[in-house]
Amino acid sequence: MMWWAGSGKSRFEAQKEIIKTYEQGNKLLAVRKVKRTIKDSMYNELLTVIKERWLEGDFKRTKSPLEIKNKITGSNILFFGMDDPEKVKSVSNPTRVWIEEATELTKADFDQLDLRLRWESDLQITCTFNPISAEHRLIKEFRNHGDTEDVECLHSTYKDNRFVWHDRYEKVMQRLKEQDENMYKIYALWEPWQAVDGLIFDYTTIENIPEEARLKGYWLDFWYNDPSALIAIYEYNNDLILDEVIYQSQMTNQELCKLMKEKGVDDYVDIVWDNARPEAIEEIYKTGFNIYPCKKWKDSIVNGIQLMKQFNLRVTSHSSNLIKEFNNYTWAKDKKGDPLDKPIDLFNHGIDASRYGISSFFTKDAEIELFVG
Repeated sequence: MMWWAGSGKSRFEAQKEIIKTYEQGNKLLAVRKVKRTIKDSMYNELLTVIKERWLEGDFKRTKSPLEIKNKITGSNILFFGMDDPEKVKSVSNPTRVWIEEATELTKADFDQLDLRLRWESDLQITCTFNPISAEHRLIKEFRNHGDTEDVECLHSTYKDNRFVWHDRYEKVMQRLKEQDENMYKIYALWEPWQAVDGLIFDYTTIENIPEEARLKGYWLDFWYNDPSALIAIYEYNNDLILDEVIYQSQMTNQELCKLMKEKGVDDYVDIVWDNARPEAIEEIYKTGFNIYPCKKWKDSIVNGIQLMKQFNLRVTSHSSNLIKEFNNYTWAKDKKGDPLDKPIDLFNHGIDASRYGISSFFTKDAEIELFVG
């Protein structure tokens, strides 16, 4: 088991599994809770390793079913989501399992996978995840018991990754330390092994978007090195449903437009983006998307948060990155540990995207007293 953002755990595991395909008879099951999240995470991570090592000629890949096969040895990698566990049961003779974002799986998911595969000899199951709470069963069952004959735990941070931009990461961590000492310990040092307190938003998860829900629009927080987040928001009775469509870093404007088309983003539905980059908005608009800048005003972040809190927020269960943000987005604190009237400037790409759109769309027809001053 390996964990923590920036530590390179997913890249390391992808490298290991590509190497393993050069051994005869290996069959890897690459598993996440929701299948639709696999292509943009595990699958792309493995393909990146193949491309970086100039190994494209050794591999064949198919999209239906999603598979990567080593043409030299015949060893292959199959991809499954635990939202359709019956398909996992149909796989015969697996030799390895990689569970990405293992905290997303329920105990029933994990037990079913474990029982299904336990009879295989010399089977290795690797779980990669970011620790979210000392109370999570993976921490209690594995990490807190240390290494045993059957379990080995590897705890890594960004400091163990020699490829990460340490100067930039140090600045991010220092900013976090200044804003919230407790969160710094959790996310930079992982000392307390406790859940984050003082969360700003309450939300519930929803498996599927109801047919009666009305798409209000898409909201975009776009960066290059930081993740770009595109969130679709639906109105449903008195609720807002948030659906993570894109959450990916290092994309150009052209790559973003291509990915939006692949994701089926409607070109006639409004897309709201940060108004600080008018030239980029113009470029994306010319590709056919109905994009325009968000509204900003004095105290717009805090007021936007207050507006969001007026709704019942539901998040689709496959929106794993957005869920992580909601589970970590807190008010900044002063040196005494008292909360300030501003949020920490972290864990907010998807939340910022949502706030842009909600603030823009829900204040179009009338001025809301909340935003005066």
